[in-house]
Amino acid sequence: MRRARLLVDVTVQATDKPPARVDVYDDDVPVGYRMTVEFSGALPAWRVDELPDRVEKLRQRRARRGRYGAGGARRRAAGRLVGDSRGAAPPWLGR
Repeated sequence: MRRARLLVDVTVQATDKPPARVDVYDDDVPVGYRMTVEFSGALPAWRVDELPDRVEKLRQRRARRGRYGAGGARRRAAGRLVGDSRGAAPPWLGR
C-alpha cells in the first residue's frame, strides 16, 4: 500500500495574490500484493513411514561393528602398541 494525496474541496478560489485553499485527504492505494508462505516443518507421511526402517538398519550395522563411531575407533587406536615412534625425516635433510 502507498498513500496518495487526493484533493477534496476547494474552500477559497485562487486570486492573483493568494493561492487557492483546498482540503486535502490521504487515501491508501494498493500497489501490489504480498503473499506469505508458511512451512510447518512436519514430515510427509511417506517419510515418517520410512524412518523407523532406516533407524533399525543403522542400529543393526552399528551392533555388528561392536563399538559406536569415532569414540570406539579412538579407543581401539589407543590400545595398540607402536613400534618406532620417530617421525619422518624432513625432506631437506636427504635421509
